[in-house]
Amino acid sequence: MRTFLADYPVQLGRIREAVEAGDPPALRRAAHALKGAVSNFAAASATRAALRLQEMGDRGELARAAAGLARLERELGAVAAELTRLAGRGAEKARAPRRPSAPARRR
Repeated sequence: MRTFLADYPVQLGRIREAVEAGDPPALRRAAHALKGAVSNFAAASATRAALRLQEMGDRGELARAAAGLARLERELGAVAAELTRLAGRGAEKARAPRRPSAPARRR
């Protein structure tokens, strides 16, 4: 999770650059890479958004790429928020002091 959270903004930046440059092959490559990364978290909406951009790059049709990018950014924001919450919860559990077990009573 931490690797994805650190890396996805870079991958998203590559998609943004490809859309702004009107570069279909770069869009296809960047969207494909991000789609693979986000699919590891069963994030269906974000995966579909990345797939749509990948397909736009495949077809060389970028007329709706800006809208697709905006949707991907929203979806990834939701994924990142949830992963951050889960990562924080896991860290809290790891830091929580363990309560010693009560000594057994003798009868």
